[in-house]
Amino acid sequence: MNIRELARIAGVSKSTVAYALKNSPKVSQETCRRIQALAKKHGYTSNPAVTAFMRGVRDGQVPVHRHNLCYISSLDADGKSRRLRHGNEAELIRGAQTEAKQLGCNLDVIDWGLNQKEQIQLNRIIEARGIQGIFFGPATVPHTQMNLDWDTVAMISSGFTVEEPRMDRTAADLFTAVFEAGQRAMDRKYDCLVLAIQNLNHERVGWRWLAAITTLRELYGPARIQILQGTDAEMVKQVLAMKKKRTSAAVLSHSDFLKDLQVKGIRFPVDMGFIATDKMDEAPEITAIQQPHFEAGRLGLRHLYSAVENGVLGIPETPCRLAVSCGWHEGMSLPDRL
Repeated sequence: MNIRELARIAGVSKSTVAYALKNSPKVSQETCRRIQALAKKHGYTSNPAVTAFMRGVRDGQVPVHRHNLCYISSLDADGKSRRLRHGNEAELIRGAQTEAKQLGCNLDVIDWGLNQKEQIQLNRIIEARGIQGIFFGPATVPHTQMNLDWDTVAMISSGFTVEEPRMDRTAADLFTAVFEAGQRAMDRKYDCLVLAIQNLNHERVGWRWLAAITTLRELYGPARIQILQGTDAEMVKQVLAMKKKRTSAAVLSHSDFLKDLQVKGIRFPVDMGFIATDKMDEAPEITAIQQPHFEAGRLGLRHLYSAVENGVLGIPETPCRLAVSCGWHEGMSLPDRL
C-alpha cells in the first residue's frame, strides 16, 4: 500500500492524504479521521526514508549520499603515471570523475604497480581511506592479476587486461566497431582490407579486433580480408610488398603504424586507404574508429556507484559486461574507390 493507492481508496488527492496523516489544519478533522482509519485498515505506513528526505527538502538541507570510490591507474613499465601520459586513459578518468561529481561521491585516483609489495600497500590505502568501490583502469600488460581484500568493496574494470579476479567490466564494443569499419571499406570498393596489429595488442582487447576481422574474412574471403603477423617493422614490409600487387587496399591499424608507413613513402589516401583504431586528435584528417573513453568512464562509475549503494560487494558470481558503442570519425583517408 502506497500513498497513491490510499488516495484512490479515499477518493482524494495525494496531498490531501499527506496532510490528513499529519493532522494538518489544511484538512478538516473529519477528513483526517476518515483517512487515518483507512490507512490503519489497509496497513499503510509512511516510508521513514522518504519522510526524512522531504523534511530535508523543506528545510533546504537535502541529504546527499556520499561514497568513497577510487580509480586505480597502473604505472607504465618505467614507473611513470599512465594517466598523465596517455590521453585515452585521461578521458576515461575524466568521464568517471564527471559522473562521480553528479552522484555526489568522492573519487580518488591512485597510481599502482604490479608487484606484490605494492598491492599490499594498496590494500592498506583502501582500508585507511574507507574506500567502498574500486574502478580499475587498463593494466600495462594483459592477464594481470590483482590480490586485494575483495569482501568489503565493489569493483569494476575498464577493458580486459585485468584478468583476475573476474569482475564486471566496461569496455568499447570493438568487435562491432571493427566489423562495421570493414564493411565500410568493402562498400567503398577497396579490393582488400588489411589488419596490422601485434598480438600483444590483440590480447589487451580480449582478441576482439581479431575476432571481428576473422568474421569479415568468412564473409568476404581471405583474398579480400588479410591479417598480418609480426612486429610493426615486419608488418610494414608486408604492406609495402602488398602495395606493389594491389590496386586498392585499406589498412586498419594504430596511429604509430600509420606514421611508420608514411616514413616509408606511402601516401594516404593516394596509395592506400587507412582506418585508425582510435581517433587521432593530432591528425583529424585520418578516418578512424572513435573509441568512447569518456562514456565508458561515466557508465563504469555509475555501475560501480549502484553496486556500492545496494551493498553488492565482493567478487561477483556472474560478472557483467557494459559494451559501449564506438563512434565513427569520417576523415579523408578512406575515400570511395571508383
